[in-house]
Amino acid sequence: MLEGNYAMMIYGLQTCAICQRARKTLEAKGIDVIFRDVRSEPLSEAELSKLIVEFGDRLVDRKSNDYRALNNWLKNSEAEAQIAAQPKVMARPVIRDNDRFFLGWDDGVQEAVLADRCPEFDCTLRQSQLRCLCPRMRPQMELSYGS
Repeated sequence: MLEGNYAMMIYGLQTCAICQRARKTLEAKGIDVIFRDVRSEPLSEAELSKLIVEFGDRLVDRKSNDYRALNNWLKNSEAEAQIAAQPKVMARPVIRDNDRFFLGWDDGVQEAVLADRCPEFDCTLRQSQLRCLCPRMRPQMELSYGS
């Protein structure tokens, strides 16, 4: 499910306050978000591998009670095995914005996720596209790309 034509996906837990805060903020900015609860719909092996490549061991929240409750064998296993056995140990939220991935919802992540969106109109078009359709961004975009 990491592939697709949607703009943004949040991987987390339905009961996670930070995941819900991220979702509400993004939706308030007019961004279409798909939320996936990794407990009710666990990550496939391919999806988990892709996230491990992106984040490595940071993908496991070692401060959580769920991590502390893992047996010693799992604690000494790879992050992939820990998350596969107990999805709640995954650090969250994980945000996929097309081909970019973010972990958490601190100020830096929020700025990065929202940075290249049209500030006037909460446009979900990326400035990396040739033109922004928003009237106020069009002249700026045309200058940027020399059109």
